Amino acid sequence: MSSFLYHGCVALKSTGADGCSLTYTISNNQAPMDDVRRAAEHDRISGRFLGAAEAMKRAAEEGLAA
Repeated sequence: MSSFLYHGCVALKSTGADGCSLTYTISNNQAPMDDVRRAAEHDRISGRFLGAAEAMKRAAEEGLAA
């Protein structure tokens, strides 16, 4: 099974005293993938970053409530 490298970045920016904006970006080379593999990799990688984003959101909300 071949490996496909990707790079992800997560950024958090203040939107005021009580808020923030979280942005994530993923870059990868999909050229060597067929359509099925491309969709599977998209789901796998997106799920990983969405999970991280949700964890950061929960932590921030819990911190605001404390």
